[in-house]
Amino acid sequence: MSATRIAPPVTIVSSDTNLLCDTAWNLTALGYQVSTSSDWSVNAIWKSAASDRIVLLDGRDSEEVDDWFSAPRNSSTSIQIVIRPAAQSKLTKKYLAAGADDIIDYPINACELLARLRCAVRQLEFERRFRSTGGRDAKTRAMTKWGFVRYLERQLTITSPAVTSELLLVSLDNVDEIAARHGQQAIDSITAVLTRSLAEHFGAGKFAVLGECRFAVAIFDGSGAETRALAQRVMQAANDSNVEHGTPRFVPSVTALIHPIIHDRPVEQQLESGLDMLLNGRSFGGNILLEFEKLSETIEAWKSRMESGGPFEQVAALHIMEAFCVHIPHDRMRSASQLYQWAVESKQPHCIPPCLPVVDRDDVVIGVLSTTSLSATSQSSLREADLMSPLPASVRHDQPIHEVFDAFAQHDCDLLMVNEGSRPVGFVTRESLASLVADPIDTLTYYRDIDDYASTRDLVVPLEAPLKAPSVQLSANSTYYDESPSIA
Repeated sequence: MSATRIAPPVTIVSSDTNLLCDTAWNLTALGYQVSTSSDWSVNAIWKSAASDRIVLLDGRDSEEVDDWFSAPRNSSTSIQIVIRPAAQSKLTKKYLAAGADDIIDYPINACELLARLRCAVRQLEFERRFRSTGGRDAKTRAMTKWGFVRYLERQLTITSPAVTSELLLVSLDNVDEIAARHGQQAIDSITAVLTRSLAEHFGAGKFAVLGECRFAVAIFDGSGAETRALAQRVMQAANDSNVEHGTPRFVPSVTALIHPIIHDRPVEQQLESGLDMLLNGRSFGGNILLEFEKLSETIEAWKSRMESGGPFEQVAALHIMEAFCVHIPHDRMRSASQLYQWAVESKQPHCIPPCLPVVDRDDVVIGVLSTTSLSATSQSSLREADLMSPLPASVRHDQPIHEVFDAFAQHDCDLLMVNEGSRPVGFVTRESLASLVADPIDTLTYYRDIDDYASTRDLVVPLEAPLKAPSVQLSANSTYYDESPSIA
């Protein structure tokens, strides 16, 4: 599994704005994630930051630095480097005794600063690794994931396989949305509520905090009914917390899962499978207690139905086709073909359908006008018969979608006409069908930066990716967002 690369976080605090600016720009250019502050007040936002970081403190603001070292800290790790005023070597012992991790002289030597920052980055990484393999979480004093796995392994060695053993996994719902709307303090408040509830019902230190507002409890030699009753109380405690951070108040919800512990399977593997299943369980809308076996059966049934095309069993060609916007009279075919010619020459074939039916005087379809029958050369030498293509393969409007797929394979074509009786009503392309029901959606298909708004045409969002004209080789930088010329 690949790790996410995160720029080392550095916070610089000084009343010297020139120092802040120069140092921040230099470090940012070298890959650091830099924030700055000239605010030394008690409520300065940098003082309450909960993430691990490196802090550069300007020792020339001596009173403020002294106040910082004498104030209580949160549980996050910060490597503190003090910028010592020039010719003040006696302050080294003072700052190191107060809690500084390193000292650098002012004016700052850039190479020396980078070397000390690299040492600080290594120290932060060591602290992270140490915490991840430690047995207890620094904030809650609950077990970490690593400590919980070791605890389970020890317990299983002294527990008979005949004894019913279960994992209770609990997860806060909508974590990202809560954090975005109400801030990290709301997450911390709910975590504290769940921690107290788990400690009350299962015993202090008997559960684990797994990160991302997930918790785990191991129950040995307990009745299933009792475990489920306690789980419901924990869920209710989250609902009753009725957190207020900002306006309005909101009621948190949690999803819980009961996972049986199998003695002859690796503990960590069972924990991971339970967490994966808990993630799937969030789709049930929250405030629900799920059973691992029943949820596994439900997921397998869904997979089987998905593979057999179950979600699309009621879908017919009529539901996925693009309707013909117009039928072209045979005697107007050359005029209509000029629009196709423009689309081909301007490399914007998506602006028109890939084909349109051509009808005779009796309104009988005799062929189609399409980009495949045209080239980027002049039409003056083309006969009318050359402008029209034969009718493509077709499907009935009520044929199910799996038969539409079969028709594409049978006729080895990129387009099928959809008929209602003998009347053509629309068409389906292989590309549009695959993009709708087979390919994952890509929001970049629709996204466009509006840098220079010129007209309402810039606000038009296309329905799908452009239909490619076989006779046109699109340039590498052409997209279906290009403006089309005005047609009188």
